[in-house]
Amino acid sequence: MITELKMYSGTVTGNGDTKATPLSTRLFKGGLFFIKCSAITGGTLAVKVVTYDKATDDWYDLVTFTALTATGKEMKVQNADIGSKIALIWTYAGTTVTFKVGAILKNI
Repeated sequence: MITELKMYSGTVTGNGDTKATPLSTRLFKGGLFFIKCSAITGGTLAVKVVTYDKATDDWYDLVTFTALTATGKEMKVQNADIGSKIALIWTYAGTTVTFKVGAILKNI
């Protein structure tokens, strides 16, 4: 069985780093992660999905998308265990960007 997960959809203005609210993923193992940028005005958007490790009480990179300077889309496959929680982190240096990130995850 698979589950679709919307991680973020919206518009960001200005520069800086943002971390979306962590999502529980303990019922999933691997899947496909997607990004689609529909508008970008100047600058660069860097987006990654991080996973939480209870043993070390820290976050680690799971999926890193190619940095975007123009509209576009990308898909990344993650076959390994994705952990108990994941979160989205993005850094944007520019004026305005509209993007969405989602996943199709495999149930355990």
